[in-house]
Amino acid sequence: MPTEIFDDSCRFKDPTTDVQGLSRYVKALGILFDPKRSSVTLKEIEVLSPLQIKATWTQEGFLKLPWNPYVPEYTSTTYWELDPETHLITKQEHLWSISALEALKETFTPYNLR
Repeated sequence: MPTEIFDDSCRFKDPTTDVQGLSRYVKALGILFDPKRSSVTLKEIEVLSPLQIKATWTQEGFLKLPWNPYVPEYTSTTYWELDPETHLITKQEHLWSISALEALKETFTPYNLR
């Protein structure tokens, strides 16, 4: 997604992280999934109110770590909250179909051991 739609002080939260600030989030995201060997598919997007949007995705892929971990497909539901004046996103929260523990386990399991 284009970074221009986010407020610079946006809060990004998921079951394993809670990051304040767009630049910190972009940096953290850049070291996660390998875009050449991963996929994200938008399944549904819904406007819940003038200041809240919900989207459902599936995603899977390889993480950019030396032991080549693979995260099998899971579903993520994302909620965005918008500032009433600027209409920029001030909060992004992901809920996953897998637990935080399962996500961490996948991160530390080499692909060739599955």
